[in-house]
Amino acid sequence: MLRLATTHAARPRCVSILLASALALLLVFAPQAWAQDSGSIAGSIATADGEPLGFANVQLVVAADSSFVQGAVSTEDGAFAMPTVPAGRYLLFVSLIGYEDLVTEPFSLERGDSYDAGTLALAAGTFQIDEIAVEARRTLYEQRGDRMVVNVGQSVTLKGATALDVVARSPGVVVNQQSNTISMLGKDGVQVLIDGKLSYIPADGLVAFLDGLNADTIEQIELITTPPAEFDAEGNAGFINLVLKEQLSDGLSGSATVTGGYGRGAVASTSADARLRQGRITLFGNVAFQWQGQAQTINSYLETQNGGALLVTPTETDRDPVQRNVNARLGLDYALSDRTTIGGLIAGYDNRWSMDAVNQSAVSIDGTPTTAIRSANEEVNHWQHLMGNVNVRHELPSGLRTSLDFDALRFDNDNPTTYLNATTDVPNDLTTEETLESGKTTPLRIYVAKVDLSAPDEARLSWNAGVKGGFSRFTNTPVFPENVDTDWVGDVGVGEESSLRENVLAAYGSVNLQLTEKTSAELGLRYEHTTSDLESSDGTQLIDRSYGDLFPSFYLSHQLRDELTLSASYARRITRPTFNDMAPFIYFLSPTTFFTGSTALQPAISDALKADVTVGSIFGSVEVAWVTDPIAQFQSRVIPEANVQVSFPTNFDRQRTATALLAAPVEVLPWWTTQNTATVTWLSIEGDREGRDFESTQTSYSLSTTHNVRLPSEFSLEASAFYQSAGLFGTIEFEPVWGLNLGLQRDIPGLPGSLTLAVDDVFDTVEWSVTQRDDAVPFYAEGFFDFSQRTVRLTYTRPIGGSAGEQARATASEEESRRVQ
Repeated sequence: MLRLATTHAARPRCVSILLASALALLLVFAPQAWAQDSGSIAGSIATADGEPLGFANVQLVVAADSSFVQGAVSTEDGAFAMPTVPAGRYLLFVSLIGYEDLVTEPFSLERGDSYDAGTLALAAGTFQIDEIAVEARRTLYEQRGDRMVVNVGQSVTLKGATALDVVARSPGVVVNQQSNTISMLGKDGVQVLIDGKLSYIPADGLVAFLDGLNADTIEQIELITTPPAEFDAEGNAGFINLVLKEQLSDGLSGSATVTGGYGRGAVASTSADARLRQGRITLFGNVAFQWQGQAQTINSYLETQNGGALLVTPTETDRDPVQRNVNARLGLDYALSDRTTIGGLIAGYDNRWSMDAVNQSAVSIDGTPTTAIRSANEEVNHWQHLMGNVNVRHELPSGLRTSLDFDALRFDNDNPTTYLNATTDVPNDLTTEETLESGKTTPLRIYVAKVDLSAPDEARLSWNAGVKGGFSRFTNTPVFPENVDTDWVGDVGVGEESSLRENVLAAYGSVNLQLTEKTSAELGLRYEHTTSDLESSDGTQLIDRSYGDLFPSFYLSHQLRDELTLSASYARRITRPTFNDMAPFIYFLSPTTFFTGSTALQPAISDALKADVTVGSIFGSVEVAWVTDPIAQFQSRVIPEANVQVSFPTNFDRQRTATALLAAPVEVLPWWTTQNTATVTWLSIEGDREGRDFESTQTSYSLSTTHNVRLPSEFSLEASAFYQSAGLFGTIEFEPVWGLNLGLQRDIPGLPGSLTLAVDDVFDTVEWSVTQRDDAVPFYAEGFFDFSQRTVRLTYTRPIGGSAGEQARATASEEESRRVQ
């Protein structure tokens, strides 16, 4: 058993700097914010011909960063009013189905003033094909400040699909289902948020969770590569925020969706979300169920040497997995006054993945068959989760906003696996049988508290500050096969029963500045201090770490002219080892291939510089990043004398990436629009591999295109395709992969709702092929993973009450999500 005790010196000087900065912010800006009086805004909405428009959605956003302040809905005569608005510089965003969105010019509201927005005229957003009106659409991709927004509701092929499909088809994002990882702009460590909060899903279970979340409940996804200081420092690739649908008006709103499909096995899902707002009370919730039973295929090949003899072991695996996911949440908000709201949220999931598999292996030495192994295994990976949140939101007359959140989270994981191995000695025709059992149970508890203060735009300046504490506790009980020699597992960090206590304390402050009419900036500083204590059941210290780091961020944007904007940013991030890596396990992919964790992992620190340019609807981006101690999952080690390949996570010394992205819409014809994205990534990894210097460099690229065609008779057609070139994942090389998806949608005449017919992976080409080699050992390994099938889905979506709605809710538990194991 590997024993590890590392201590990073804390940095009390950094704490003092941060506290002094936060105090200066409060002393300088808080008194001014408290002293301000609120103003008011009023106006009206009309057509281009001057006819009043009722029920238009009017949103007030900060001019500097487009952050939401408050909203209103126009009355039947088109009037709207916002009677209590703090001083600041704003924009008005107006939207109504059937009309083009309208964004006003920036305007300033001084204390005590009333701003008359006048009559805002909306242009008609429909056109005629054979006398059939087709609703206007937003573009699929939009660049907003420090993030790219994907308007999911505009995609036909995503009807009845999953959140994983949404994420996988986003610009610059790569989902690797073989290794259960998500990368963005060439970097791993992506954090996934739902309505601004992390989804509390384990790293190895995040892909499965997103695959069980219905895309019809998602309004937008935000790709945030340069997170501001109020975001947790965890995740060096940034954040993917899934924004669920929301309805601001009173009454009942929501939607229900049913999907059925087939592709080498059946798929089915159903979901319902609803929101009831009446006076001061808002009740919201959703429930989703997904069942997926599609066959999977894995082919592997291992070539190594032992005592000068060449050992070759090909393995064929047929898997019959069944994934069953149930996700639900229920929340309540109560407005004590116009300025104070208290709320609570209960959420949870029960995700069970089970599998029957048959592995066929053949071992040959110097070309002569020696042994055949047939292994039948049954595996269950069952995650259960329950989360409770209480929160208070309050706005002072000055406009200063405060919030308090407390979360309590409970996770339970049971992962038993049984193997029945039959071994045949080819020359002697001898057969032996053995039964192996492995697995682990990991109960995990997390408690998080967070306090925030923020001031709105005041004289072209706004600020926010906050503190947060996260406290994690788990026990890990691994089960090892009693009749297998596992002395080697200590070298890669697999251990006996252990318990972890980890605390992460954070404080942050940021300032948003409107330097000129066309130039804005954001400065942020975040400090996080982490202590990790992992002990075995006999009291042996496995991990003892204490370290603190400053995480600065900077964002600058300048509008050269109406349709040309330049921006630059810098951010420092951290990627801590997942709880699963700190609670090691052992998993047999085949009789000669094992997966495990490593308690020796260190946190990775990244620094990234990014430059963006927006020309009309065309967006370009270039990013350069440096990572110290990058974490690479599923790196292999071969034990020749046992003919065993062990895959485990490890730290390399350095990683450098340079990424360029271009997204451009093209209108081929008035009824045919496209969105096209190209990404090029250069990646270099350096480190130590089995005591030897290691360096690998590769350039990869990805292309994606989405075509939307509006047809007569209220039909909509969408086709999307992608190509991902060969790439690197640590020492693993991936072969190119491509795929095509099709979707056809039509509203049902005389009935509410719509029908969508979608075909995923039309040509059944989404298959991952990987290779890994080490000439010094030597060994060579290949792997082929077919986890995606050609699947046909039929989806019916029906609105409930008003527009489909989901109450957005951010809680305090942000950094802990991806690391839950």
